[in-house]
Amino acid sequence: MSCQNVLLPVELISFDAEQKGNAVELVWSTQTESNNDYFLLQRSLEDMNWMDIGVVDGNGSTQQAHLYTFHDAQPPQGMNYYRFLQVDFNGMSGYSNVESVNFKNTSSVILPNPNNGVFHL
Repeated sequence: MSCQNVLLPVELISFDAEQKGNAVELVWSTQTESNNDYFLLQRSLEDMNWMDIGVVDGNGSTQQAHLYTFHDAQPPQGMNYYRFLQVDFNGMSGYSNVESVNFKNTSSVILPNPNNGVFHL
């Protein structure tokens, strides 16, 4: 799912969310930034109540493209929605578009651990 974004105080190139192993990787890039203080990353489940999950510093004012990443190391099983709030030094802010990931835990348990060379999957 993807929703159109409102005007952000940065020139956003892209924002994507993807499951990587047992985490969700958020990746976004900006073309230019003006007074960009930070990005507040948020996650929501089906109820659309947003929870703050991390902060990534911005690059202030720049005319160069920048790539940002954030790893959600503990996403709940099932549908997860992600967005960020970009905040300027003067307090102005705007939300990104919303990206979704249907998270499926891929971990497996090997028993016994440690073992003597015999183990069961």
